[in-house]
Amino acid sequence: MLDIILIALVGFAVGFTLAWLFFVRPDEITLKVLDHLVSRYLDERTFSVDKIAQELGMDKKVVEKAIKKLERAGIVAKIPKRGYFLQDPLVFLSPKDYEKALRLTKDDNILYGAYQAPYKVSLAYIIAQLFVVILAVVFSAFAYFNIFGVGDMVRGFLPENASLELFLLFIIALAIIVADVINNFFRWLTRERYSVIVGFYSGVSYDVSVTDELSGKIPRGAIANVDINVNWIQKLNNFFGGVPVGDVIVYVRGRKTPIVFRSVPYPRELYYVLRSIQLGSLQWRKKHARTLALWRMGWFPFYGYGGRRRR
Repeated sequence: MLDIILIALVGFAVGFTLAWLFFVRPDEITLKVLDHLVSRYLDERTFSVDKIAQELGMDKKVVEKAIKKLERAGIVAKIPKRGYFLQDPLVFLSPKDYEKALRLTKDDNILYGAYQAPYKVSLAYIIAQLFVVILAVVFSAFAYFNIFGVGDMVRGFLPENASLELFLLFIIALAIIVADVINNFFRWLTRERYSVIVGFYSGVSYDVSVTDELSGKIPRGAIANVDINVNWIQKLNNFFGGVPVGDVIVYVRGRKTPIVFRSVPYPRELYYVLRSIQLGSLQWRKKHARTLALWRMGWFPFYGYGGRRRR
């Protein structure tokens, strides 16, 4: 038994090392293009493939392929009739919402843009999704083993030559699809209606309802303090999920209750961005822009978060 465990551990270590070396290893050309964009186009200046190819002295098709790869990772965005933009590594908006954010902030430098996702760590939401699948599995078990006569009842509704087993598998598959539809609906609702935008000059803009369009405003000078809270469900998500989430709490001068952005991606980075615009210094953003972009590309590992910060 011990030999099997040791072989499994060695196999896992070898597999992880090979995956790291061959699958997570950065593409040198894409990395070169990324370094150039971060060093020269971090402040929302437009650029074209021809211009980057000329500045780097590289073939246009090679540069275009690298930029397309960055675009798929969300590092670069293409706005119709305006060219390419280097999105800050902390901008997770769709091109449509990114363009809307630029319009509503009067072409401000967007430092952070994301969608709140409170549904991801809501016990009611998680239970509702699991309940649909569990209910289908329990029903199938009752029918298969004919508990309380459920199997006979189901056979009474099926055609004579129909397979009960295939029908029960269809019920379970249908339940999984329904759970996925529920998840996609809430994802769409959050993606379209609960965004948080941090601009260099405009401060913080956010949606206050599902029919809103960034009507919530926090001017730069009104931020009194910023805090982070990561509950136990968010910690589980951060341990198993690909993108860490947490609550970012903004204390506003003249307001008794703080404004809470729930389950936003990369909460610690949002904390630093808010502190930077509060204190009038964005050196942190410029210093770590390349590292954050590499995280977005999946080229660096990401570690979880600790507990709540003190106010």
